Amino acid sequence: MARYGVHSRTRQAPQIGTQTYLEPTQDLDRLLWDLCRLFGRDLRRVYTQIYDHHAQWFIKGGGGLRNQLASEGWLRQEADAMHWKAAADHDSLRESRQLNLQQVGEQIAEARKRLKDKKKKLAGRRKHHLHNKIQRLESRQEQIKQQLEDRSYRVVFGGRKLAKAGNNPQLHGYESREQWRQEYDRARNGYWSCQGNIIATGGNAAAQLILSPDGDKLRLHISRQLGRPEAWVEIPVRRLEYRRAEFSLVATPDQETTDRLRAAWKELPEDKRSKRPPRRRLVIVPVSYQIRWSERKQRWYLDVSWEDTCRPEYEQDSGWRCGVDINPDHLACCVIKPDGNPVAWIKIPCDLDGTHNQVADRVSLAAQQAVWFAKSYNAELVVEELDFTRSRAQLAYMPNHVARLLSSFAYRQVLLSIGRHGRHQAVRVHPVDPAYTSTLGRINFAGVYGVSVDQAAAASIARRGLGLVERARPSVARSLPGCAGAGHAKQIRLLHRRLKYQSRSTTWDKGSGLLRRGLPGYHHRGGSPAAGKVKTAVGSISARVSGPNGQLSLSGRRSGETPDVLRNVLVNNGQHQP
Repeated sequence: MARYGVHSRTRQAPQIGTQTYLEPTQDLDRLLWDLCRLFGRDLRRVYTQIYDHHAQWFIKGGGGLRNQLASEGWLRQEADAMHWKAAADHDSLRESRQLNLQQVGEQIAEARKRLKDKKKKLAGRRKHHLHNKIQRLESRQEQIKQQLEDRSYRVVFGGRKLAKAGNNPQLHGYESREQWRQEYDRARNGYWSCQGNIIATGGNAAAQLILSPDGDKLRLHISRQLGRPEAWVEIPVRRLEYRRAEFSLVATPDQETTDRLRAAWKELPEDKRSKRPPRRRLVIVPVSYQIRWSERKQRWYLDVSWEDTCRPEYEQDSGWRCGVDINPDHLACCVIKPDGNPVAWIKIPCDLDGTHNQVADRVSLAAQQAVWFAKSYNAELVVEELDFTRSRAQLAYMPNHVARLLSSFAYRQVLLSIGRHGRHQAVRVHPVDPAYTSTLGRINFAGVYGVSVDQAAAASIARRGLGLVERARPSVARSLPGCAGAGHAKQIRLLHRRLKYQSRSTTWDKGSGLLRRGLPGYHHRGGSPAAGKVKTAVGSISARVSGPNGQLSLSGRRSGETPDVLRNVLVNNGQHQP
């Protein structure tokens, strides 16, 4: 993050924060708007100079856009915040374009698949509509590719949707163009921020939150461009409740670290040490401030963030693991022993329907309960890897009202909250690949232990945290309910189908080694749901359940060479004589 002009320690370390809102008087409110309008104007200038005119941000020895902003009256930390905001918005827009390109490609592939599907006879008009849809999508795809190659995409500060509403304000619900202009101005300019500085009072050179029993206040630096006689103003703030004790600890001077650095500086030879001794560290970590206007709430919000100073002391690994499976409305957890056998299950409610702050609060509480559950068994947590592509692919098979809940934001929030609470409770968190854990959990644990598929998937995730190899257990044929009727063949077929796609093979003999080592798959052939065809490395065998007791009859080529795994299953189930 050096190109953003931001302290590397503040960007790489885990960040925590708190929030409150300002209670300014009428004069202070006008002053805030004047300050934010100046900040927004120079923020847009920074973005234009860097991404349109390719101006240099910092030049050693003087010059550059950063020094120019500092000469105009901004603090260097405020200028760094402008650069960081412009770069973050530009990177976010690029990622959005890349995601749009991937989505358009998937839509084109789906339309072509429907057009070539011989089972569905489409009418001539329907085919014509599909051809037109493919042409529109291909044109859109080429347009996005050209934007990414030329880097011609640009951020619209204030929002593209609100900017387009200015073409016809009355059509979008505004009484006049002046009303739209005022809202658009607030959306573009209702923002101010400043990066933290470890050698500044309160951890920030431009702002300082003062906690007091008589009332909290924000001490804010005013740019000299406003022409005011005073350089600082104090704005009343609603009492800070959340993380008040942590913030008061962070904002205290760090004299111990200062003395240690100065002692190390004195021990260095004169030719190897700097000319000046290390400056006094006025805080333990830098503190960043952000002021933003909420149009819906009609108030100013203050966001404060700082580096998480928690340094956990982890205990020795006990070999126990707690797997966590993320779902749209709950977290499913399972604790397993070092030998891989599950011992405890739990479902933690996590309602993701609500506002941004409500979802963040519920996610944090659910993650805290999951960490406590793991710590009660002295187990380490195992979670899914942060993979938005896989998450979006899984959401495609969910109902729309459910898929909207587990968005990329909520998915990321759950994983980050689990990691943060795990660090505070000294519980290690291990990310693993969650591919096919739901299918394996359904076959290996759901029917055997009588738990839900989500809890069974959590057991598979926990086992991967131990490095255990997952395969379909041989005893699943006699352990799952419905082994002599409908249901069993369907679950085995589902496992085979997913593993076949995973190995990208069209034949079973060249498929995943997991099937060859575990229970062979049943290929539905019509008739009874339990009838199927087992194809293994030794030949093709037809299987059918018949009779009042659900006897399994085998026939087909080289049936005498039934694999040992299948023979053991049948012998244990009493359906085949060795």
